[in-house]
Amino acid sequence: MIVDLEKAGSDYPIHGDVCIVGAGAAGISLAIELAGRGVNVTLLESGGLQSEPATQALYGSELSGLRHNGVHTGRFRVLGGTTTQWGGQILELDPENFDVRPWIPRSGWPFSKSVLAPYYSRAIELEGLSTALLDDDAVWKSLKVPVPIFGNSLTPFFTRWCPEPDFTRVFGTKLSENEHIAIYLHANVCGITMNENRDAIAGLRCRTLGGREFSVSARTYVLCLGGIETARLLLQPLEHGTCGPWNASGRVGRFFQDHIDSTLIKVLPRNRHQLHRWFDNVYRGKFKYHPKLKLAFSEQKRLGCLSIGATFVFQTKRSESLSEFREAAKKLRRGVLGARQAARLIRRLPDASLFLRQAIRLKLEGRAYNPDDEGIFLRVHCEQSPNTQSQITLASDRDALGMFRCRLDWQVGELEIATIRHFAATVGKAFKQDFADIEPLPDLEQGGPSLTSRFEDSNHHMGATRMAVASHEGVVDPNLRLHGVHNGYVCSSSVFPSGGFSNPTHTLIALAVRLAWHLAGTGNGHAVSA
Repeated sequence: MIVDLEKAGSDYPIHGDVCIVGAGAAGISLAIELAGRGVNVTLLESGGLQSEPATQALYGSELSGLRHNGVHTGRFRVLGGTTTQWGGQILELDPENFDVRPWIPRSGWPFSKSVLAPYYSRAIELEGLSTALLDDDAVWKSLKVPVPIFGNSLTPFFTRWCPEPDFTRVFGTKLSENEHIAIYLHANVCGITMNENRDAIAGLRCRTLGGREFSVSARTYVLCLGGIETARLLLQPLEHGTCGPWNASGRVGRFFQDHIDSTLIKVLPRNRHQLHRWFDNVYRGKFKYHPKLKLAFSEQKRLGCLSIGATFVFQTKRSESLSEFREAAKKLRRGVLGARQAARLIRRLPDASLFLRQAIRLKLEGRAYNPDDEGIFLRVHCEQSPNTQSQITLASDRDALGMFRCRLDWQVGELEIATIRHFAATVGKAFKQDFADIEPLPDLEQGGPSLTSRFEDSNHHMGATRMAVASHEGVVDPNLRLHGVHNGYVCSSSVFPSGGFSNPTHTLIALAVRLAWHLAGTGNGHAVSA
C-alpha cells in the first residue's frame, strides 16, 4: 500500500510493528526483509514518486569547512532515495577496515568483517548480482588477459555494478502490494517524542509541506534518513528544548567523513593498448565490472596511512558525446530511453563514430571504448580518518517545516594528504618498471589551499552517528540501537566508525539485512552484545 499524505483524507491512523523513516537503499532493503518475515512495516518517505523542488529545498544547509557539494547535490527526498540517481557501484569493505589500525586514531568497528559475511551475501541477491562473476579471477579469465602485477604494493580489483540501480524499479511490486508494508509519501518527520522515563521513543511528529500534522507510533523505530539527515534529526531539540539521551556525550554529528575524490596523477603509458586491455570497463551479460587499483594493506601498515584506491580517467574532447551515447545505450537495454534523451542523441550525430566504435568493441570484446586524446589520469578515492572536528551541527535558520537546518564543517587532515602523496609515490615506483611514467600535479607537492581546492566529496556521508560499544564513544551500539533508548535504531552510513575507500551502499544494505533479521528474531547468532 502506498498513501500520498498530501492527497489522503483528513485522518489516517499510522501505526506499525516497525516504523522506518526514509525509503532509500537502507529503508527499502530493511522493509523488504522484515515484511518477508511477517513483520508489519510503516515506511515514511519525505518525498513523493518524483523529485520535487520544494521538498528538496528542505536539505538547504550551511557550510563552514571545505567545499562539499554533496550536502546539496548528493541527497534525494523521493521514494527510492539516492538509488534513483546513483550508478549502482558495489564493493565490500576490506577486512582490515573493520580492525583497529593503531596508526589511525579511533579506527575499527566493534565487530570483524566475518560478522557481516552472511548479510553481504544477501545484499548481493537484493542488488540483483547473484549471477554475476563475484570472483575477480573469473573476470580476468573471461577476458583472457593475465592479471596485471605491480609488485606487492598495488592490488588490481573490480567493482561490480547493479544491473538495475533504482530500487523502486527492482522492488516496485513488493513495495506497493505486500500486505505487510504501508508506505506514506510526503511524511516529513519533524520531531521525536519520548516516553515519560525518556528511555524509549513514544512517537514521531510529522508534517506535510501542505500543513497537515500527524503522529506515527510503533513498537520499534529505525532512522534510515541518510548520513547527514539522520544526524540533523537526532540533533533537533526534544520537547522543552532538551537533547536526546542518545547524545548525552555530545557525539551526534561528530566524526563526519566522506571519501576524498581528486584527479591528481597523470599517467604516461609506454603501451596504451596494454593499459586499455587491463583497465577499460568490462561487460559480461547484463553486468558491468570496473577495474581499479588499491594500495595493498601491507603498504598501508608500513607507511602508516589510510586506505586508498584509484580509477583510470580517460580524458577526451568528446567526453560529453561519449557519456551521452553510453547513458542512452544503458537506458535502451533497460527499455527506459525517453524522447528528450533521444533528441539529445540526434544533436550528437557528428560524433556518431564514437558510438559506432563503442558498439563494435562492446559487441566483439565486451569492453568499453575510451578515447584518451586529452590524456590519461588516475583519480584517487581516499579514506578519511575519524576526526572529531569534522562535524554536523545545527544552524540558526529553520526550514519550511520549522526544523533547524544543517551546518556542515567538513575537515580533511594531514593523514589524508600524506596518504595521497604516499599513493602517488608508490604508483610511480610500481609503474616505472615497464608500464608507465607518472606526473603528479604540482598542487600535490605544494599542498595547502591549492591542493584542498582540488578535493571533491563522493556523496558518501559517513560517521556522524558513530557505532560504538560504549555510549561515551558513539551514538549507536553494535546492533545499531541508539544508546539510552530501548526501541530506536539507526540504519545509515552515518553509523560507520570508519569507511575504507569503498562505496558505502553495499555495506549499508548488509547492515540493513542484519538489522532486519535481528528485529524479526531470525538472526543466526550474528547479533553483537553491547
